[in-house]
Amino acid sequence: MEQRIDNPYQAPAQSDVAALPLGKMLPVDSIYASRWSRLAAAVIDGLLGVGINLGFVLYVLGKEVFTQPSPDYTFADQAILFVFGLAVYLALHGVLLHRHGQTIGKLLHGIRIIDCDGAGRVPLKRILLLRVLPLSVIASVPIVGPWLALIDPVFIFFNKQRMCAHDLLARTMVVKVGRSSPRPGQPG
Repeated sequence: MEQRIDNPYQAPAQSDVAALPLGKMLPVDSIYASRWSRLAAAVIDGLLGVGINLGFVLYVLGKEVFTQPSPDYTFADQAILFVFGLAVYLALHGVLLHRHGQTIGKLLHGIRIIDCDGAGRVPLKRILLLRVLPLSVIASVPIVGPWLALIDPVFIFFNKQRMCAHDLLARTMVVKVGRSSPRPGQPG
């Protein structure tokens, strides 16, 4: 007799998600992460990243970057900061994203990223190249970038699966993790 082990990080069964058109997936409250849990997870991840990146900015560019009306830094400075920001993201979230499809904020809120096609875990390369990098590049565009980046999460209000633009691009969705099962680091 085969023993069934409940895995909270396993994608829903193929029959549940089954590569249906985006508008015809599961009932909203069955597996999709709530908008508030996604927002709270993003805020946690953002605060962690900003805290570390702010220290680096102060170290590299000095406090005058915040005190001068128009700080004098080059494209090379911006490129270094961009690469450092991505490195910080990977250092903070890389292992969790690779193993469980979660960032620290998603782990704390019991949600994770899965493949829309029901294949389960999304490869880290796809998460970085289609979910993280496009938004990071857009947000880095001087003056308009941060405003354009705000369009991404607005998509969550216009589809039943609560998908942001980066989810649509990467063919991913964020779902609830089973509450009755242990999380990483907890005894099973």
